[in-house]
Amino acid sequence: MEQRIPLYERRPDGGAVQRGEVRCTGQGMYVRFQADCPAWSPRPEVCKVWLEQGERRLLLGTLMPEGDRLTLSRQRSAGELSRWGVPDPERALVTGDTPPPKAAQWQQLDALPLRFREESLAEALRRAPAGGQWRAEGEGYLLRFPWQPGQAFPLPALFCFGRYREGALWFRLTGQGYPVSP
Repeated sequence: MEQRIPLYERRPDGGAVQRGEVRCTGQGMYVRFQADCPAWSPRPEVCKVWLEQGERRLLLGTLMPEGDRLTLSRQRSAGELSRWGVPDPERALVTGDTPPPKAAQWQQLDALPLRFREESLAEALRRAPAGGQWRAEGEGYLLRFPWQPGQAFPLPALFCFGRYREGALWFRLTGQGYPVSP
């Protein structure tokens, strides 16, 4: 099974810009990661790629120049990913030689600074159960809701866009408030 996760460059001002993606392909007990993005300028002299899941991160490797692109191909065992707390990475970050700063802090859902163009989504969030949280991520937002199978789904309008992990449902939104496929 193949999954694609966004590859962001963490800027010195704390913001992030999506530069490409990382393909994650399960191969038995291993996962093959292949990062690819156009080269950009200015960029750090050494571009380290970190996998992130929630608050956990693991150094994947260094992007290498190939013509006008930057690439990385690496294989990790599924056991190693689990031990580091990133069995199902949500995103990848490019930094210089130093590790990325901690991710933005989670905030209560009622503080989400976003006006939705789709009224049905705005209404669904108003009716969402307590405990929903958000944080800025890249050029969009990440939402999470505590949830266990068998409970009522907190956002029926976003059913196809959710991922279940770590006892919660996770959703990505663009900066304009549109859901992003997992």
